[in-house]
Amino acid sequence: SLLYSSQTVGFIWPLVALHQVGCILCLWAHATCMLTDAGYVPLGSAVSEGVPRCEKCSSPKPARAHHCRVCSRCVLSMHHHCHFVGNCIGLRNRKFYIQFCSYVVIHSAFSVFSVLGNMALCRQSFVECAQRKGCDQSQTCMYNLVYLAMVVFGLLLALASCWKTMQNIDMMHESITDNLSPIDRLQGRMSEPQSLLDGLTEIM
Repeated sequence: SLLYSSQTVGFIWPLVALHQVGCILCLWAHATCMLTDAGYVPLGSAVSEGVPRCEKCSSPKPARAHHCRVCSRCVLSMHHHCHFVGNCIGLRNRKFYIQFCSYVVIHSAFSVFSVLGNMALCRQSFVECAQRKGCDQSQTCMYNLVYLAMVVFGLLLALASCWKTMQNIDMMHESITDNLSPIDRLQGRMSEPQSLLDGLTEIM
């Protein structure tokens, strides 16, 4: 094939296999985070002495529980409602959210380097074609507009995904070390800071 050299083809398949493994891990973590109970406070539960009742859903509202306007439920240790996973991020599924964000960043970075490496190999096949008599360079991948369009789209998508997810990871990192959710911080609550390792150990 003139699209790639014979040496290039053998290099591509391991990358394809790793890409599929990354996709499976991302999808698994996404599904687990989406389907796991975030830590919803049961509706109609009896209120213990000293525990306030939520004015919106009438359920008990323990310390650090917050009412989610989207789910119309109170969630234990609620961090935020993530529209991308379609679920609140709370006490029982935050570890899956951290796993999901980590897998997305790793897979996105891997995709960027894979695409760049693929472009380098494509360029190599173009040069090799120029050195062979009777080889039509217009048949190489450097002249394939569909390939080039997919490369540009893939790079932009991977970079945007990596950048956005890194922002979410930074937000989770701040919440873990400060021992405060963004909602707690907005409400002016105070807490004893902790190390990232101690926080991750508690969550995981």
